[in-house]
Amino acid sequence: EEYFRVNDWFSQSKDGTRHDYPAPFNKPFYIDISLAIGGYYTGAPDETTVFDERADFVIDRIRVLQKDQYIEPNAKRRIPRKTIAILGSWEDAENLSMFIGSLQTPKLIDKYVLECFTFGIAGQMNDVDVSVELEFADFIMSMDHAAIIIFAEMIKTPQIIDRLIEEAHNRKIPVFVFERQIEGAINVVLNYKSGFEETVRHVIEDHGCREVDMFAGFRGNEFSEERIEAYKKVLAENNIPFEEKRLHYGDYWDVTASQVLSSLIDSGYKLPQAFVCANDSMAVGVCDCLYGYGIKVPEDIAVTGFDGIWQSEYHSPSITTAGIDYDSLANLLIERINGWDPDNETGKTDYVEIEYKLKLNHSCGCSDRDSTRWGEIVSDLAMENQDYFRHMLEMGRFITGSISKADIDDVAKDLQHYLWLWKWQYYFVAIHEKHNCVHAVFHGKNGEYLYGRRYYDMEHALPDRDELISEDSGINILLFKQVRTHSENIGYVVEGMEKVDLRAQQRFEEFALFMSAVINSVNNNRKLIQDKREIDRQISDPKNKGRCLTLFSVDMDNLKYINDTFGHHSGDLAIQALAQGIRSATNDRGVCARYGGDEFAFAIITDESMIGQTGRIRALIELEANRLISITDGNNYEIKASIGAAESSINRRLDFEELLKDTDYMMYQDKQSRKIKLK
Repeated sequence: EEYFRVNDWFSQSKDGTRHDYPAPFNKPFYIDISLAIGGYYTGAPDETTVFDERADFVIDRIRVLQKDQYIEPNAKRRIPRKTIAILGSWEDAENLSMFIGSLQTPKLIDKYVLECFTFGIAGQMNDVDVSVELEFADFIMSMDHAAIIIFAEMIKTPQIIDRLIEEAHNRKIPVFVFERQIEGAINVVLNYKSGFEETVRHVIEDHGCREVDMFAGFRGNEFSEERIEAYKKVLAENNIPFEEKRLHYGDYWDVTASQVLSSLIDSGYKLPQAFVCANDSMAVGVCDCLYGYGIKVPEDIAVTGFDGIWQSEYHSPSITTAGIDYDSLANLLIERINGWDPDNETGKTDYVEIEYKLKLNHSCGCSDRDSTRWGEIVSDLAMENQDYFRHMLEMGRFITGSISKADIDDVAKDLQHYLWLWKWQYYFVAIHEKHNCVHAVFHGKNGEYLYGRRYYDMEHALPDRDELISEDSGINILLFKQVRTHSENIGYVVEGMEKVDLRAQQRFEEFALFMSAVINSVNNNRKLIQDKREIDRQISDPKNKGRCLTLFSVDMDNLKYINDTFGHHSGDLAIQALAQGIRSATNDRGVCARYGGDEFAFAIITDESMIGQTGRIRALIELEANRLISITDGNNYEIKASIGAAESSINRRLDFEELLKDTDYMMYQDKQSRKIKLK
């Protein structure tokens, strides 16, 4: 193929008149080739046509010509917007959703498209996990953003935050960091202390309460301790002595707060005039516990929370709380981004403070129960519940129909039938392939779908990004999620919307989760088919005729114990170590495959029977697996496996499926007979 960029492009009619080409090459197109085969005629071949089998049809070259710029007649000029990257994790879904919701204002989305990237980091990570997540960070920073916003407490791996900030400095764009203070960034400090002071002050000074108990978070937690100090400060300012017995710990959880309060009431504890809670979740737990004992809120006791989550508004009674002043936050971001001086501000450390606003509701008595929008709230919850049910049902049907397939493009063609209720959204599901190729297995927009497209050397992560970020695209938010295995970055999923709320974000995370599961399943199926073909090839090889084919089935014995005792991260490492042990035992004599969570099979072709060597092979596998796990995992456990084997001479009568059944049977017999005591 040859690509030419010329200054002119025209077609010429039979009369020699020149016609300018009316439109640019800005949409997918097909090349239509008229072809005559084996004769000197035009038109379609019929039953009388004779084809010359010796004839070859060869495309010598394709020339694609394009001008630097085309102006379509009467075309509307599309004004592009810039993008802002928001980086967080779905582990803190509500705070992330509230923040994104606050930015969906005309003054921001008229100029910017929000691109939200959620990481999947949770718990302990090894170097492999970090490496895969760093690839996602590099993918994010390969895009052209006007600014990036990092929720540093959600992304718990310092290497990822460092990589993001370093690349942002290289690009000279502003970096806003929430929940931590980091050098070289604009640190957005949320003034928790003053916000919590306001709620305590409201109870004491506006309602006149003198007996006020507090529910704090975790003992020793810095955010909890800060709120305890605010509680003590307001008490002192109002000449109320602090009493240790009035300080309780609910671990920031409604269940714990309810349990602690229930124990106090059962012990005969004299209840105060008010409970001030360090977050809304505990306030909900306190209200529910009091209700269970027949104690009315706010008639008998006032209750307040803090942080402004949606449950505070939807609970009965609605919770008096304090939430971030999101209007001020949005104004701050717009001002700093629009006025950014890349030469003088890049790499400098700065601090900006955002206050909390008091939100008065029924739990302290500042609003009537009847004033709460219960009709609207119930309607909203019912719609969200129905959406959740429908989406999980459709995705469940999709994955059930896809689980046995080995071609991801075939799977993607079915997907449109399960997105019927959400077809107005934008979808893009991509897999990374060799030679800088993006395999777009699914591309949906306005109810139209494309499958199996491949794009090489794409300038952006999305082939139609310029269209999406134009001011009239109808897309204001793009949500991104990495598709990955434990050790490999596979691709990414994107969903675009005009407006996003918590349920829409939840649905995207569900969609990304299902797509990841399907892609991994299809890849595993394809590998199994390839392994089976390799076994068939070896069986069919004349040089192996009459030799012995031994099929082994291996199942880890103590995976549940490892998962339950040391966590799923250790379980993943153990599976990898067992796989490496099997590969080592198989060597270059056969083929090995994983066909279940902790189930493996491998086949070996030899001149003599290997049935009597099953115990020796098991020992080799376990030895190598435990050697590897001692290096990769610091926990004290031993990998053990059950093994079964069956064999047959390679001939026409060999029934591979029957051999596999015999192998599984022998493996389960081995598992029963060994009666392993898990350590």
